[in-house]
Amino acid sequence: MKQIVTHILIGKSCPITFLWLKDNFDYCWLRFRVKMEDGGRTASDVQKDEMLLKMQERLKAPLEWPSIDSCKILDVQPQHFDEVLRLIKVNEKTIRNVHGKNEHLQCDLESRPITCCTVSYICMNFLIQLQRHYFKDDPMCASAGLVKDPLSVECYLDYIRVWMKDTTSLVALSSKSERVVGVVVARPNIEVDRSITYSRMQIHEGEVLEKIMDFKNTLVKQADVHNYFNCREIFRLYILCVHPSYRSKGLGTALLEAFILMAIALQMPAIVALLTSGVTQELAMRLGFKVLNEIQYSRWILNDKAVFINPGVGNYSAALFGMLTPSMEYLENIWRERRILKREEERRRNKRKHR
Repeated sequence: MKQIVTHILIGKSCPITFLWLKDNFDYCWLRFRVKMEDGGRTASDVQKDEMLLKMQERLKAPLEWPSIDSCKILDVQPQHFDEVLRLIKVNEKTIRNVHGKNEHLQCDLESRPITCCTVSYICMNFLIQLQRHYFKDDPMCASAGLVKDPLSVECYLDYIRVWMKDTTSLVALSSKSERVVGVVVARPNIEVDRSITYSRMQIHEGEVLEKIMDFKNTLVKQADVHNYFNCREIFRLYILCVHPSYRSKGLGTALLEAFILMAIALQMPAIVALLTSGVTQELAMRLGFKVLNEIQYSRWILNDKAVFINPGVGNYSAALFGMLTPSMEYLENIWRERRILKREEERRRNKRKHR
């Protein structure tokens, strides 16, 4: 990380400081401050400085998206970096002891530290969430035995870091504890970039992850979403994960809706989501997503062996869902109908109580 600080002196005692962060060929204007010497400062000057600081805080604050009462959904931010490193190291030990053995990881995090340029784009404080819950609970990952292959787990995290570089992922935090309880990993896909991205990401793969990614890439390639929607750009959801204690409470739906809202804000013409469980697929269909392609787990055979063994009751396939990006009116109608149904349920509940 390189900081380039340029001071421009205006008058005798009012240097304006511009702070720029040069990071992986991207330049981000972080902040500006007006520094004034003690001599000649008035109450008005102090008030102006305070206003500038408040404006700076507002500009740097993450966007908050609509959510359920017990959570808040925010854009992924880099301020949890120290916590990220600590949590990743904890998880590294967890992965090493999958079979009660201290196995050496070929993709050791300590030998390959995360660079500042990565952190400037992604806030990965939810990697602990992914490894503790997504990798173990997701039907595709669990049935393929991903957690039993440390190299595959580590390389999957490398994929996730790449996917999050566009800073379009979302994180759900508990309103009380501020802990991560839900995750959406999403990014724009541009047609001309696909071959470049895939060729770069195929370098580091474990045995199990190679099978999973082959399955997912086949699913996406067969759908040919760019031609289907006749657009060059699409907004794709890669991972949807909700903490077990927050399931069946509406958080999964809220995360999907926040994903749609971000697509609207980014003016993406179409959205797609690769969903691997029956529950998430049902949530998507309720919001108007259509199945573009689907592959049954039981039919994915490699070398006369099933790759996905016992994905769980109700989890029979992985499917790519998609639709043209709807308007705000579309979501508002869904919310309106939901409020009507909620009031009707409350009315019926109160009626039963008074019987």
